[in-house]
Amino acid sequence: ATLFALHRTTGWLTTNTNAFDRETVDEYNLTVQATDCDGQSYGLSSTTYILVSISDINDNSPEFVSAEYSGAVWENTVNVTVVWLTVRDRDAHGTAAWHAVYTITRGNDDGAFGVRTDTQSNEGVVFTSKGLDFESAPRRALELTVQNAAPLLTPGTQLPSLSQCTLHVSISDLNEPPVFRPHFMVLPPHSEGLPPGSSLANLTATDPDANHTQMLRFVLGQDPASWLVLLATGEVLTQVLLDRESPHVFNDSYVATALVVDDGNQDPGHLKHS
Repeated sequence: ATLFALHRTTGWLTTNTNAFDRETVDEYNLTVQATDCDGQSYGLSSTTYILVSISDINDNSPEFVSAEYSGAVWENTVNVTVVWLTVRDRDAHGTAAWHAVYTITRGNDDGAFGVRTDTQSNEGVVFTSKGLDFESAPRRALELTVQNAAPLLTPGTQLPSLSQCTLHVSISDLNEPPVFRPHFMVLPPHSEGLPPGSSLANLTATDPDANHTQMLRFVLGQDPASWLVLLATGEVLTQVLLDRESPHVFNDSYVATALVVDDGNQDPGHLKHS
């Protein structure tokens, strides 16, 4: 079928069809001849050339190249890329008809993940928007959809379904510091002159890591008057006579700091007690 029509007297160039597809043929080179004497063979003629470019509309929706993706990320890390999602779109590169917009539709009720579009590659970049906790959920599953920035123009009134994919995210465990329970301890009053070796308290701490196989070790931090001994078990003992008149006693209170360290972490938990 003839794609174009040229009015023989006005020179108006029109189309004969609406079946142009830029993704198949994006331009046409036409040769037009004008002849006087009503087109008779003895008339004089002139020739010109017309280049018809087919403009793009959004008639192709983006599609994920895979229905399943996987990624991994360390726990407690923020703004870290989890995975890049790739889509296909036959519309003109760099236009709104090509630009992909990604949405996380399921599995992100806590807002732990975000997704943005890389403007150069049109890929979707999934990242962490808050720290994840391996102990609470070592694996996450997200569902995502993709569409164009421009409305999709297709024959008929029924909107096409959006391309979907599932992203499986593995959360890698980090060694987290142990935590005192409680964080701050106030001991009952003790009489000055309490003999050395007297037990004052038993400190307890927990390891938030899932395997709980690491050994916890208690160490004394600040002890201004060197009154205390902290055993590896967490028991606090006196090593000298307590003296209420010590310059390190304020408002009848003496403040010391203890630390707890696991055997795989040099970042200790802290406890103040008085």
